[in-house]
Amino acid sequence: MNIPFKNRLFSLIYETLLLSAVTFFAMMIASVVIFFLRDFTTLNTVIVGIVMLLSWYAYAISAWKKGQTLAMKTWHIKLSTAYGKKPNLRQLQNRWIWAVILIVLIPGMAYTFARHQGISPMMALLLALVWWLLPFGVAWIHPSHQRLYDVMAGTALVKQD
Repeated sequence: MNIPFKNRLFSLIYETLLLSAVTFFAMMIASVVIFFLRDFTTLNTVIVGIVMLLSWYAYAISAWKKGQTLAMKTWHIKLSTAYGKKPNLRQLQNRWIWAVILIVLIPGMAYTFARHQGISPMMALLLALVWWLLPFGVAWIHPSHQRLYDVMAGTALVKQD
């Protein structure tokens, strides 16, 4: 059964708030490590990136193994396979990898590339936003309104009974 657009949107907004909290706590951990490595600025950047990605991974996979995150539970959304079964770990990992690539990596690269080409920060941000909207835009044309990373991972968001 298709999930109403407003449920998906509000779940996404709530999920963003939850991920902000996860990121905040991860950065607290990273800052302790960085305090002791303050002379290694490149290493610090790598450490922050790794800690942030690992915290997002731990949050997402642990919640998806149960079938839903807190935001999904609030809006009565459940994660399943495209065939209505419980996703296996490989599908969950693929979903996470594709989501990070499509929502974080590609828009970030688009912004960085645009800035290096001399495009103003606001125009670069708009360009990145276009790429950020791509996985969500696919939901408008997909027959079951699934996001691009769900389609690529073989997972689906379904209405919870």
